[in-house]
Amino acid sequence: TLKGKPKAKMFAAQSTVSTPVDPADLPSSPGGWREVEADGVNILDPECFMIMEEAATEGSEDLAAFEAALEQAAEAPGFKFGTVLVPDSKKDGDSKVSLVQVWDSKSAFEAADAAKAPGSAANYFEGTLVLTTQKGA
Repeated sequence: TLKGKPKAKMFAAQSTVSTPVDPADLPSSPGGWREVEADGVNILDPECFMIMEEAATEGSEDLAAFEAALEQAAEAPGFKFGTVLVPDSKKDGDSKVSLVQVWDSKSAFEAADAAKAPGSAANYFEGTLVLTTQKGA
């Protein structure tokens, strides 16, 4: 709601899939810091694209369906990382399960978006300054 302080929503990851990253694709980070060309005026180009789908759970079958969708997405070109999340707290009747998928390009992101179930609730994000290692996100 718009009343009161913002409320943090915490999640527990149920399943996680990450693709390995080729060392040549890792950004330069001398001394542990990324080198970024930024001038304080122009917006940085996005480095990843994310879809977060939510569904109210009626039981373990919805969670299993999202886990299966994550495994299927992991095989698609451009997939970087994905996880199935459930809220830490079940108060206020919050029993939604979320599927988060991160893609390396806008075209891979759009292909994944076209493949999702019609009518499913989704939020879309562009990410800047991705943190990753050779093992993945």
